[in-house]
Amino acid sequence: MNDRFSVEDRVAIVTGGNRGIGREIATEFAAAGAKGVTVTSRTEAELEETVNQIEAAGGEGLAMDGDIRDGDRFAEIVDATVEKWGKFDVLVNNAAGSFGCPPEELSRNGFETIVDINLNAVFEASKLAAERFIDASNGGIIINVSSVAVKGYPLAVHYAASKAGVEALTRSLAMAWEEYDIRVNCIRPGWVDTPGIRQQYGVEADAASDRNDASRPLGQPEEIADIALFLTSEASSYVNGEVITAQGTPSEHLTSLENI
Repeated sequence: MNDRFSVEDRVAIVTGGNRGIGREIATEFAAAGAKGVTVTSRTEAELEETVNQIEAAGGEGLAMDGDIRDGDRFAEIVDATVEKWGKFDVLVNNAAGSFGCPPEELSRNGFETIVDINLNAVFEASKLAAERFIDASNGGIIINVSSVAVKGYPLAVHYAASKAGVEALTRSLAMAWEEYDIRVNCIRPGWVDTPGIRQQYGVEADAASDRNDASRPLGQPEEIADIALFLTSEASSYVNGEVITAQGTPSEHLTSLENI
């Protein structure tokens, strides 16, 4: 493999690493030669399974529970990562939350809770990571995860708005921190076959993977993880402040999940 596509010796923190896209990113980092991967979520039990998969892929993992909205806890997670591997190179802001609700029934508290998880916490984690990157004078990489819901999602306007904010934040932070060799990019997945999607919409595994049915345009977590690998490698050194969409099907099929 071209060395510019390598992530060897990188140390990453992946939020929401307990399942789905986050778990796949962490596992693929390990398989691709990352030095270490810290995974976070609010519940530790599922994180241990991710660490097991990281180790099975030939890497080293660290499970750290904590709410991403807690800046002090995230600072502890960064400290533990640096203590274990001697450095910190990559932050993947993957953790997010949502719930379905017609906008006319959505409370202000419900709206603000999702914005706090999906946008405010991304800013706080990115800021803390950037401070560490700047202090180390060795650059850094931040990858945010958005969603095609930014194109409009009437059953979760709070989620769509928060993810649109993540994309704007990505572009702005990339401009602000370019002088420190910190690259900030964003992945905008389409609907992906994850436990959350299956649970929320009752999608069966076989149906989720059926690419021949346009009403079920679900991607696979590894297809998103591959983009994260690219954005972590030197092959993407000229990519900064960008949003990469991975939806695998025309956008008109992604305006709602009613047919999934």
